[in-house]
Amino acid sequence: MLLLKDIKGQNNAVKSLTTAIAMGRVANGYLFSGASGVGKALTVRAFLSELYCVEKSGQGACLACSPCRRIWKNEHPDVVWVKPEETKSIKIEQIVTAKEKLHLKPYESERTACIIEEAHMMTREAANALLKVLEEPPGKAVLILVTNKRELLLPTVISRCVDVKFYELASDTVKSILMRETGADLRTADIIAALSGGSPGRAIEMFKSGFLERRQKVMNMLDEIVSSKYPHLNAWDSEKKETLIEDIELLVALLRDVVISKEGVPGKVIDRAFVGTPAHSYFSALSSDRIGKAVARLVEMKVLLEGNLNPKIAAQALAGELIG
Repeated sequence: MLLLKDIKGQNNAVKSLTTAIAMGRVANGYLFSGASGVGKALTVRAFLSELYCVEKSGQGACLACSPCRRIWKNEHPDVVWVKPEETKSIKIEQIVTAKEKLHLKPYESERTACIIEEAHMMTREAANALLKVLEEPPGKAVLILVTNKRELLLPTVISRCVDVKFYELASDTVKSILMRETGADLRTADIIAALSGGSPGRAIEMFKSGFLERRQKVMNMLDEIVSSKYPHLNAWDSEKKETLIEDIELLVALLRDVVISKEGVPGKVIDRAFVGTPAHSYFSALSSDRIGKAVARLVEMKVLLEGNLNPKIAAQALAGELIG
């Protein structure tokens, strides 16, 4: 559990919310938007703790009273949590149910609240139903929409919310959070933080999901590919979309390290374990321009994978895109 003031790297969001509470001007609708894993979920709970805490001090919520503890467990009776169902969408029935609960008298506090996770997954009918709630909010009810795809929300929904933007964190901040939360050593934290895209949540997930083991497999595959008589014919060892995307991001980082070494600034190399491998030697012999083109092809493949590219096709083509 964290106090609102202790949320790292989101000073503008924290200041906006803290000021609203201090001045008694908490809005009926908020939109928390930004990349995944940068603190939106933590901020939701810290903000709600400030609103519902019954033992507040000058430092903020106590984080120990019953309302605070239940907020962090998603168990507070005056707070409704809405998220996509198994169909991967938020349906109108969910919004209607939430609306009904918001109109009820709070069980034990002054206000009700509704948190809509992955708000961009609302169907159009659900979004239109939510719009009516935002236009005529019941009493002191607070609605917080959380999304990493703001552009998919209806403009009319966005316009009726206080826009609270969340940003990617600096690599050093991600590294610090990762080491604190997982006990990762400095070298591991350096590598993962650099590949996390400024997302502590993603960095922690990478560490817990066996990133180091996967990284070694990727480097071993690279050695096999560059040593092969027909490197283009080597198929990648995974056809899982998420794994392929993460592997491509790692490959881009490794090629970046090669270019940095070639430019004579080895101190900026992220993954020193790659230096001296057959793959590193192979790519070091190429021009920076050729490596840059390989990176561009990999980035394009990642974008296609995030869209509709069949992962099986990507797995078959990845080695060829890498070698050129």
